[in-house]
Parts: sequence; structure tokens; C-alpha cells
Amino acid sequence: LRRTLFEIHKFELKEGIAIFGKYMNVTHYLQILRNSLSINETEWVQQFIEGYVPKLHPSYQKPIRALSTAYLYSKLKEHNKVLEILNKVFFKEIKDKILVKLLYLQTYFDLNETEAVLSQLDSTSHFMKNNILHFREDLAANHRRFLRVLKKLVTLKEKEQSHGIEEIEQYVIKHKTIVLREWLLEKISEMRKGAA
Repeated sequence: LRRTLFEIHKFELKEGIAIFGKYMNVTHYLQILRNSLSINETEWVQQFIEGYVPKLHPSYQKPIRALSTAYLYSKLKEHNKVLEILNKVFFKEIKDKILVKLLYLQTYFDLNETEAVLSQLDSTSHFMKNNILHFREDLAANHRRFLRVLKKLVTLKEKEQSHGIEEIEQYVIKHKTIVLREWLLEKISEMRKGAA
């Protein structure tokens, strides 16, 4: 499905039908970027960033270039570069800020920075509460599920335990729309292997 979507996106871009009006839609741009990274099309994504960030509205170009590059480095597991990029750019849109917070959480988790993850979990939870009117109810629920699952994974990781990992995995499998579901399942799998 993701591979098919990737080919559709490539066709849309080639034929010029991915852009309506003067500028490319940021949401559509990010959908293309994230889908392409999910199937490891990292070289293509580099070209996509260079070619299509300039087609976004000028006010979005700097933050979206930073966010795009951070996503790319995250996929390449160059975590320190992710942090370096995110620390340099100010994001003003609420929807961008939550994406940045999620990237911080993924990065700190992968770097085994437990205190930083817990601090960011708390910060993200407060951010969601303070900006609840900016999120659809179902989207807010899926973000909260992600935060709860990640907190449980951090606790298990810190205690070097695998007891309860199956229950967490079943929860993630059951909730198909949970935020960053594939990433969570990947981390659960890694923790299983580490405990084996």
C-alpha cells in the first residue's frame, strides 16, 4: 500500500497535479515525505526536499525544510543531527510544534536519554492540554495513547524488564490509528530481542 502510494505521489509530482494554486499544500508535502521515508526512499526524499520546499509558501519554507531534514536524519538514525536541527528552528504553527515534540521523543528514546524522554513526555502532555482546541478529538486521543505507551516502554527499558511488553504490543496492534504506530511496534520488537 505504501509503495503504491509512493508511486502515485511520484506521478502527481511529475504531472504537476500535486500543487493546487500558487503553492504546494504543507500537509500534502509532509504526507509525501513521511510515506516515502516509511519505505526507506531516503535518497529520493533528499531530492524531494530540495525540489519542493521552494514550492511551499515562503513563510513555511524554513521550518518545513528543518522538519523535513530532521525526519530524514531520524530515518538514517543520525539522532544528534536531528537534535541539532530542531534546536535551531522556531516553529510557530501548533501542528508543526506537535510533530517536533514527537520527533524529540523518538530521538531521546533512541539515544536512551531517559530523563529527557520523561521531561519531553510531560511537556508534550501539557502542550496537548493547553492547545486542546487545535486538535480533533480523535487525533488528541491517538496522541494521548502514544504518550501513555511510550511512558510504559521507558519504564520497562529503564528497569531492563520485558514483563508486560506483550500487553503493550497488543494494545498498539489493537489501536490502528495510534500516533507513530509503526515506530512503536519497531521499538517493542527491539526490546523483545534485547530481552531474549
